[in-house]
Amino acid sequence: MAMEKHVMVNQLKMAATTTTATNNNNKTTVANENCYVTQTPGTILESLPYYYGCITREDAEWILYDECCPDGMYLLRESGNDFVLSLCHHNSVLHYRINKLSNGNVVLQGLPNQTFQSPMELIETVDGLACKPTRPLRAPFGKCLPPIHWKMNVETIREQLLQRAPNWGLTIDEMRENIDCDLHFSPTFSPLIRSLIIKSMHELQPWYHFRLSRLEAEKRIESSGHLDGKFL
Repeated sequence: MAMEKHVMVNQLKMAATTTTATNNNNKTTVANENCYVTQTPGTILESLPYYYGCITREDAEWILYDECCPDGMYLLRESGNDFVLSLCHHNSVLHYRINKLSNGNVVLQGLPNQTFQSPMELIETVDGLACKPTRPLRAPFGKCLPPIHWKMNVETIREQLLQRAPNWGLTIDEMRENIDCDLHFSPTFSPLIRSLIIKSMHELQPWYHFRLSRLEAEKRIESSGHLDGKFL
């Protein structure tokens, strides 16, 4: 197991050093675990207050529900090679995929007849959404790491990361140097540490039960009281 973790860390380090590549069109493709983001010189996406970068569908819902999800509240995120508009409507979060076209324009998936020069223009003028996006949800400076801690105490996360450093092939000092920042929002977060957090923080949650058979999982839920919404 220690060897496997050491190999994983080495792979992550290698990946962190090869996350950018330049093509002949003077565009830079930045890749991570979930996103392949094409950026052109002078892009303004990063300066958009409601742009959250590469976060998952679940993370977007968590963020919007944490703000009570009023009608019209929205954020913009990355998913695969596309953008996604996550929009609040009737206390639900709807996710609209925005496809990138080869000519640089974008379209709302399923509505190919409406093309726009940017996702910002699409959000402002597209027809066909359940409601009009009127309340952009500002992302804190430095953008948002996925809220995988589910409101865990930040110091608890910091302590757990330090304890796990040797298992990941890092020294305590190396880990401490990497996490000497705000763990919620950090523009200087190490790609390696970000990957390790994303892959491991669920293990600290009280609802994480490691490896269980389906039958054992059902038994545990039943024994603790079968209520709607309960999960492990």
